[in-house]
Amino acid sequence: MLWGALGYAALAVVSGGALGLLRGAAALAVHPAALLAPFALAAGVLIVMLRFYPFPKFLQVSLWRQLLFGMTILLSTTLLVLASESILIFNWPSAAGLVAGTGAGLALVGAWIERDASASGIKLAVLLLYVAAALVAISTLFGLLPPSAFWVVSAIIPAWQTRRLVIREELQASARLLNAASRMFVGVLALALVWPAVLLYR
Repeated sequence: MLWGALGYAALAVVSGGALGLLRGAAALAVHPAALLAPFALAAGVLIVMLRFYPFPKFLQVSLWRQLLFGMTILLSTTLLVLASESILIFNWPSAAGLVAGTGAGLALVGAWIERDASASGIKLAVLLLYVAAALVAISTLFGLLPPSAFWVVSAIIPAWQTRRLVIREELQASARLLNAASRMFVGVLALALVWPAVLLYR
């Protein structure tokens, strides 16, 4: 889970940084090295979380700790996206950052839950991925996120196949497929935000 968390944190930073660039990164005009600040923030957050609260398995903790840790993952991912955006623009983050951070956070919570490969956990993780994809897709219709972010719905296809595998009680295969769907969601989201920023600053 450590390397997975590092990957998700890096993509959260990239997503927030891309949103900052799309809004006009004031910090980069004066201090180009400010682009490294979000990554330093991500490293600090992960060091603190892994040092004082290592990732437990979903079924090994009580219900209230499941809720607490799930909310911690969701909030920390969202705050990471918002902070990355805010650092680059020297201003408050946007609603787009909140949506992107929440979507990425829900995907990461699902990735944590499916580690146990239990039928109930996998179904819950699939539901969270559905909610994340719907949130991001709807936000593109209201102009909060670039239209390219709508393609996160592609992650729904392997997530739907995951439910079919759960019904056939192929839990290990369904967990692997769901993990791939979560990575696809976060990867597509980051790319959908980075690409318009690259085109803007080319």
